[in-house]
Amino acid sequence: MQENVEMRRKDSNLLSFFSGTLLTTSIVTILALILPYEDPKNKVLDWQEIMFTMPVFRFVFMLIIGLGLISVDVYILRKYRVNYMFIFGLDPHYKVTHI
Repeated sequence: MQENVEMRRKDSNLLSFFSGTLLTTSIVTILALILPYEDPKNKVLDWQEIMFTMPVFRFVFMLIIGLGLISVDVYILRKYRVNYMFIFGLDPHYKVTHI
């Protein structure tokens, strides 16, 4: 007799993540196929319209660059065995939980 075996949380998270990315990719692909074709000869790329949208994305770009630079910093400090926990004043016993 078979029993219902619950899926591990890690497996369900991976399944949810990849299902979401597959769904998003499928929707973008379908939209790209449905949208009408524009003749490149008549299309003029207006750089001012692109520059008007840059303040919207500036905050996100700053977050991405900040996280990237922090990861490079931690990598270098770990490589040379510098006690970055002491330098940044972090509590080594602090654990992040869901509560």
